[in-house]
Amino acid sequence: MTSRIAAEIGRLTARCAATFLFAAVIAGAAVAQQPAKPKAPAASSKPSAADSGKCIGVISTIGDTLFLRKVGITIFGNEQNTAPVDSWHIDDVVFGKISTYLSKSWTVRRINYPRGAFASLDGQHPLFYNYNDDLQGIVRRVASSTRCDHYVVVVKGSSQVGTSNQSVYGLGIVETTSIMGVNDFVHALFTIKIYDGQTFAILGQRGARIEKWSLVSDFTGPPIGGPVHAVDRSWWPQSDAAQSTKLRDAIRSLVEQALDATMPEILRVQ
Repeated sequence: MTSRIAAEIGRLTARCAATFLFAAVIAGAAVAQQPAKPKAPAASSKPSAADSGKCIGVISTIGDTLFLRKVGITIFGNEQNTAPVDSWHIDDVVFGKISTYLSKSWTVRRINYPRGAFASLDGQHPLFYNYNDDLQGIVRRVASSTRCDHYVVVVKGSSQVGTSNQSVYGLGIVETTSIMGVNDFVHALFTIKIYDGQTFAILGQRGARIEKWSLVSDFTGPPIGGPVHAVDRSWWPQSDAAQSTKLRDAIRSLVEQALDATMPEILRVQ
């Protein structure tokens, strides 16, 4: 009797062990089939300018025309001609410089515009013409398809020539005649303006310069306020001004120097 009970216990123990082993095998297979738990993502680096969503649009309008000007002692010595110089790609230079300066803090977008969009700023104007209103309206129109926080607009600037009632404008070369003799200058006159991207209100502006203004410089410097370079008579183009590599390179250099000096004063990197 005792041997029969022991045999039953032995069979029951073997059956339980087999059942336990089978369950363990099934459970192990199920675990093996489960997908590996994904690793936690690495800590992200500092957001880039593009990720921040801060957009600044850039419009440059200075590189289409070269002004060739002569200012004489009398009105009969005054003369002005123009030449198209789009092929010099001065506006590309402006955008490249500003984009490099701002790209660490902003998504910089170039705003293209149709040829002649800013032409009304260059012509003769009636007595009550408002330059700032005209420019604001043009900027609003050409930027209408974009949504930027701010717009940087680079437009042609002007300067009186010495004590005369004559002025020079934009990019050009000028010959000035006075009782002291004849002098020639290459000039790159422009202004950087900042507009709010929603209201298009002007937030700031700065005329381009290379050196800091001083009272002494008004008397000892060239008779033109802004980026200028004294040259001699040989710089005047004999035919097609756009073909003068000497003029192109000198004006390009003036634009680059003026941007390097002026951008930190008006464009805030933050």
